[in-house]
Amino acid sequence: MRYSDSVRIMLTKAQGSYSSASTDLSNEIYDRAISSLYYSAFQTVTALMLIRGIRSKSHTHVRSYVNNELIKPGHVPIQLGKMYNILMDMRGDADYSDTVTFSRSQVEELCGVIKEFNQLIITIIDKEEDQEIEH
Repeated sequence: MRYSDSVRIMLTKAQGSYSSASTDLSNEIYDRAISSLYYSAFQTVTALMLIRGIRSKSHTHVRSYVNNELIKPGHVPIQLGKMYNILMDMRGDADYSDTVTFSRSQVEELCGVIKEFNQLIITIIDKEEDQEIEH
């Protein structure tokens, strides 16, 4: 698929963030893995927003976009969308909390969910890119 430079850059960042999470999981650095998983999903959604001509203003702006433009109209299943919201909160704890830690099993579960979430968003991106080419 031929993406614009900005979309390609965001998807490359998302892939790198996911890879970092996998490495952190292997190295038992669970908090950083949570943060990297969140950024992977965030960057993937940001790529979709760019295709649609929307520039991300903040993390809460992207969260609102996921809820209102992806979950509400049914483009993303409710459970996957809820996981994005939960992961955003977990990322805050992973990065800033001095009382919350995460386990291997939590990270392993999230790796699978975020892989599915990202792939779904990429499928939407590909469909929208194909429509652009046809017009």
